[in-house]
Amino acid sequence: MPARPATPVRRRPGEEQAQEAEPQGEMKSPWVNYAKAPLPKILVVLLALMILVPIELSLRAGTLFVPWYRLVLLLIAIPVVMRVVTRKVDLKLFDWCIIGHCLWIFAAEFLKRGGGAIQPGFVFLLESMVAYLAMRCFMVRPGQFASFAQTLFLMLSIAVILAIPEAMILKERYLHDMASAISGYYYRFQDDFRLNMLRAASLFEHPILFGLFCSCTFGLVWSTARTSAERGVKGAILLFGTFLSASSAPLLTAIIQIILMTSERATRHIKKRLKILVWGVVLIFTVLSIFSNRGPVGIIATSLALNPQSAYYRILIWEYTIDDVYRHPIIGFLPEQWTRPWWMSDSLDNHWLAQALRGGIPCVVLILVAYYLIWRALYKTKDVPAEYGRARFGWSIVALALVLGGATVAFFGKMQPFNFMLLGYGAALSQTLFSETISVPGKSAGPRRPKRPGAAARDKIENG
Repeated sequence: MPARPATPVRRRPGEEQAQEAEPQGEMKSPWVNYAKAPLPKILVVLLALMILVPIELSLRAGTLFVPWYRLVLLLIAIPVVMRVVTRKVDLKLFDWCIIGHCLWIFAAEFLKRGGGAIQPGFVFLLESMVAYLAMRCFMVRPGQFASFAQTLFLMLSIAVILAIPEAMILKERYLHDMASAISGYYYRFQDDFRLNMLRAASLFEHPILFGLFCSCTFGLVWSTARTSAERGVKGAILLFGTFLSASSAPLLTAIIQIILMTSERATRHIKKRLKILVWGVVLIFTVLSIFSNRGPVGIIATSLALNPQSAYYRILIWEYTIDDVYRHPIIGFLPEQWTRPWWMSDSLDNHWLAQALRGGIPCVVLILVAYYLIWRALYKTKDVPAEYGRARFGWSIVALALVLGGATVAFFGKMQPFNFMLLGYGAALSQTLFSETISVPGKSAGPRRPKRPGAAARDKIENG
């Protein structure tokens, strides 16, 4: 009898393409069908101490005052630096920009203050360089980035729940009162009321910090959530926490992210949209620099304010500080050298001016270049797995929101190490696309770029 013809195997859409993308001897990105990976325990502990422990419970011995998260950074400083020195971490140009930024500020402070700069300078290195390098050392697997966002969300959900009675029902700092009763240390709060509620600080030492943590986590959680329902629920909780803080900078940081998300979806059909955006921004900054007496940064600092009083005060901060920056462009100047009217407070509500005060213009240039280099490393490959595409988009909108929002607020307290951890998140993410390769026996696995993944695994977020 003649042999029966073989029955064709029915395949799901995209299956043939996926198989073609993995011939023998080729390498594929670890983001293709990656498994969920737990967040390293040391990072879980670090985040828990930053988010869930009130400042009143910090370690105190005489005049020594050390928050617990800073103690963890101190404990991991030597292991992290040793991993870098022994080249277990492949440092890129953006890593050196971050390290250069931190060391420049330390050296500038030492030149201005002498021996008095050693202790605060050492604290700054812990909360900046060590926090950044910890993310670069420990975030090495694709599944860890979703776990990082999930861990942040779970901890901040607790903070949001605890903030509801503080802001709307009791309208008092009951969490910090309880912490003070335990430690005997009292931290002074300024009880501001807005929208008929107390500005919630939850477990943080200031409402701005609570709001910034919630708003900065929003983009990461939105981009790593698996379903639309998960995005909606988690995003609503974080935005509600941002609202409870009743602070301009966190609310505007969240609004910037929402605008970027909406714009990305609305412009997917436009070709070369990224190039159009970049040249458009360059053109706008050039025009504002030529024809505006405030400059682009000054306009951002004054426009991104929710009330006229804050906007006017930011105009004054910009006008009186930028002249001092130009007079001390290399190493900055001391806070007591800040020339301003006697009735202005010493609160410098501008992250970028505060950095220029501490380390001059070079340190600002280094950190902005690092942002750009990380972004370029994330987007140098166009066709990527969908999960990687969403993760890099989430980090990008958070980073841009921080760059713009930094013109309206200073990143103080716990926000300083968290800001550098977010920088490390993007830097580590950029190195995971092809860092862990899977080779198929039969051919040697050289450093070749993999073929395009299947249609089902392609990134739905275009790059222009």
